[in-house]
Amino acid sequence: MEKKFDVKKLEKLDNPMRRKLLPTAEILDRIGIRSGDKFADIGCGIGYFSIPASETVGDRGLVIAMDISQTMLDYLMDHGGDKKNISPVKSGENTLPLNDGEVDIAFMCNVVHELDNREIFFKEVKRIVRGSGKLAIVDFEKKTGSFGPPLEHRVAKEVVVEELEREGLSVEACENISGEFYFICARRV
Repeated sequence: MEKKFDVKKLEKLDNPMRRKLLPTAEILDRIGIRSGDKFADIGCGIGYFSIPASETVGDRGLVIAMDISQTMLDYLMDHGGDKKNISPVKSGENTLPLNDGEVDIAFMCNVVHELDNREIFFKEVKRIVRGSGKLAIVDFEKKTGSFGPPLEHRVAKEVVVEELEREGLSVEACENISGEFYFICARRV
């Protein structure tokens, strides 16, 4: 079974249930995103987080909306309004075409369970985060659910925390969101 999200189902990425279970404002607040930040939304999809993040970072900040799917990036730019502070970037699975230390915050929502090699990916994400910047992750709890990926594709938050710490990141928060997702926030040290 393919682990990557099927772009033909992109309408699933914005619906009332998702808005209730994954409240963008609350999650961005937990991350601590501020005006002027350079924010990488890795696996941005339709811009579910990119668009509200662009409002928070404002004119002095930038949202780099990254995805491996050109279809998703095109959808975001066609439906994201006239957000001049969103820059769409096509990435590879384990290659993020950004300079070392380019962003203040790297964020990914429902990406970890799709990765084939988390170790390589986390090294690449750490590389693009500057100084003591942050990496924030939201993904499905490792439990059977009525939606989302099958249990065997889900990665337990404890495993992700261990992998981030092995990469030299300091985990500052590991919390539950809505009983269905976990939130992890780590900082470069």
